[in-house]
Amino acid sequence: MKMIAVIIVTWNGREMLRTCLSALHKQTVHNFRVICIDNGSTDGSQEMVRQLFPSVQMIPLPKNEGFADPNNRGIRLALQEPNVSAVVTLNNDTVVAPNYLEEMIACSERHPQAGSIQPNVLRSFPNAVIDATGILIYPDMSAINRGQGEKDKGQYEKEEEVFGASASAALYTREALEDCALKNGEFFDEDYFAYYEDVDLAFRMRLRGYLSYYTPRAIVHHKHSATGKSSSPFKSFYIHRNQYFNILKNLPFRILLFAFIFFPFRYFLLFSSILRKKGPSARLVQNARGGILLIVLQSWRDIILHLPSILRKRKYIQTHKRVQTSTIQGWFRTYRASLIRIIYGETSSA
Repeated sequence: MKMIAVIIVTWNGREMLRTCLSALHKQTVHNFRVICIDNGSTDGSQEMVRQLFPSVQMIPLPKNEGFADPNNRGIRLALQEPNVSAVVTLNNDTVVAPNYLEEMIACSERHPQAGSIQPNVLRSFPNAVIDATGILIYPDMSAINRGQGEKDKGQYEKEEEVFGASASAALYTREALEDCALKNGEFFDEDYFAYYEDVDLAFRMRLRGYLSYYTPRAIVHHKHSATGKSSSPFKSFYIHRNQYFNILKNLPFRILLFAFIFFPFRYFLLFSSILRKKGPSARLVQNARGGILLIVLQSWRDIILHLPSILRKRKYIQTHKRVQTSTIQGWFRTYRASLIRIIYGETSSA
């Protein structure tokens, strides 16, 4: 019998985790196991899981290892079981509907060419606001969740192909994970620590010929940025740095060249958003000591330090891709993100 493994990475989120696990235990299907990787929590999360959810396999880590490494640990453990056919990565600040796993599995079975499945993720507060229905990308490898911040008016009620799945509540097939792993065996690139590692994995799956589908019938409620606070210096650093990791690793040279020629204009737009007091950068200025310039400089220092590793991974990815450059260019047309929306913020809220 085929089995689904649900991987939850948590860090000092005991009450959110309790709610998340309670929802999972109400699923309409039972052929799944749950693996929880704890990033060195000090709030009693591990004790709570062992006491209230003894069927959950708890993997304690001594410190916070971010998102990529703990998920990889969970995926490797799950795939040791030959009957595990797919892995679900689930944020600890989510609450899934009772039929969530049933609908995700059904969508995957309807689309056997898909390497990942994206559910309908709604924000917990305010009500009727979309968090994610897939990933949208821009040629400079910035990305945004499809529908993010929009009022839910039924505009995403169609099951359809998307570029890739947001790892907050995604299903990945075993075949795609094993086929798209990096040469060192990593599924999510552990150099990223957190943020944009799901964009990287989505891109690598596309390069290997896998598709991704969105199902509106699998509902998830998500406390957006409950762990990594929105517009925090921490989050901004990793998003900015990891965007360029994605450029250097995944883009064919012709598109890569455009991305680097374009980045001075992107910085101009970021500066403009600060002057206009609109968007994530403007909010960041209020929170970051030393301002946004320090984050940019720290990001580029890290990019240079990681360059040997990035170039090794680039060589492996580019020599193993199964699609042409023209196909990749088509992705940026079909699944194109709005750069203005990324820079200046969401178009709507509650």
